[in-house]
Amino acid sequence: MAKSDWIAASEVGRAAYCEKALELKYAGAEVSTRAQAARQRGDAAHDAWNTEIKHAADKRCFVASHLYGIDDPRTERLRQFRDRYLMQRASTRLLVHSYYRLSPILVTLCRRFPMLDAPLRWLCAQIVAKLGGGLNTHVGSEEA
Repeated sequence: MAKSDWIAASEVGRAAYCEKALELKYAGAEVSTRAQAARQRGDAAHDAWNTEIKHAADKRCFVASHLYGIDDPRTERLRQFRDRYLMQRASTRLLVHSYYRLSPILVTLCRRFPMLDAPLRWLCAQIVAKLGGGLNTHVGSEEA
């Protein structure tokens, strides 16, 4: 089989939506302006969906969620820092992946030994304070 006889996977996928597409293409038919516009709209919608999925909010933040709550502004600030800065470089992505391996164990220990919450809360408060945002980061504070 010659390489020119091959059919790309994307063409096979398009054929699922329009079974005549491959037949018309290989018969030399011209694609109408209306069809081209529809394809552009479809491609744009597909790209937007892929971007949305790729950048969907990762709600994981085990330690901050344990200390402050999953929707607390401090927890969200830490997530933003992770997404905007830490996930941008391989070296800091390694740090984030290590955190995700260790933090569930740390949270389990904190639930079992609540006295660990105070130093952990202090550490998180220091990090949030460095990140800014005007959030209340008092060590004993339970509220944002």
